[in-house]
Amino acid sequence: MTATRDFDTSWADAERTCFERIRKTVDGEENLNCFIGYLPVQAPDVWSFTSGQGNESQIGRLWGSNPCFGTIRLKAMAECQYYDRAQAQKFGMQILRVLKETSNMNNVNNVQWLRVTDMPLDPVPIAGNTLQIVLWQVSVPLELVYATTTNYDA
Repeated sequence: MTATRDFDTSWADAERTCFERIRKTVDGEENLNCFIGYLPVQAPDVWSFTSGQGNESQIGRLWGSNPCFGTIRLKAMAECQYYDRAQAQKFGMQILRVLKETSNMNNVNNVQWLRVTDMPLDPVPIAGNTLQIVLWQVSVPLELVYATTTNYDA
């Protein structure tokens, strides 16, 4: 099946696709306890998915003598902060579970793949919105590759 995408919205489309897949596993209500693009500062029991920042080899391809914008590879991150350390660890394991099979996020809409690039980072205590509250934050490094071309096989 061939789908049509707008080059200008391809990044947002890919990010939304990944966010929705993670949300099916982790659960959450958007803009209440799960967010695209940022993790609210000092907010308890929330998670987010973000993407951006490529790598040097990709930049060479993009701006070289033969630019290629057909696909873009970005770093991505799924991260959370919870009151309970075990809940933060559970989030990390849920991300690993949903992405352990590459077919779970392979050729879905314009996402060619979303994969884990490293194990979840150790839970880190951070100050909450009052001095008495400690939140536990876990981050899972990911890689996102998505199609930008107007026609691609979905």
